[in-house]
Amino acid sequence: MVALLVLLPLAAFMSADEAAKQASTNAYTYGFTTCLEGSDGPGTILFLRPNPECNSRMTYPYLEIDIRERPVPINQKIIIGPDNWAFRCLDAKSACQQFSSGELMFNHFESVDKKGIHTDGWYELRFPSGLPETGRFTADCSAPCA
Repeated sequence: MVALLVLLPLAAFMSADEAAKQASTNAYTYGFTTCLEGSDGPGTILFLRPNPECNSRMTYPYLEIDIRERPVPINQKIIIGPDNWAFRCLDAKSACQQFSSGELMFNHFESVDKKGIHTDGWYELRFPSGLPETGRFTADCSAPCA
């Protein structure tokens, strides 16, 4: 009986901890943009990371959101689905996971100069099962296009 009283709360705590690992709120708040070109383009790629970095070197974890709408719509929902894609990449050893659906909105998308931008907005990205990735972001860097 004592073992049951100890193990039951422990099991509930572990389940809550596992759910917290699946749900991510505001985990990817900093980003940069670059061009979506070639057979995937034209469009814009938004890379979001947990830490502010102004370089295009891939560091993990990150979210990649491929937007095929030009120009990038401002204050309008961009639907993630057949045309616009989103991926979560946790580390270099694992394949990136594609989100099945979601929404993204840019509150601002302003060119500062040829080397940089300032944009911000929010996202909610969903897998077929599990909790969504949600948050607000700021991106004030851009990688050069080819």
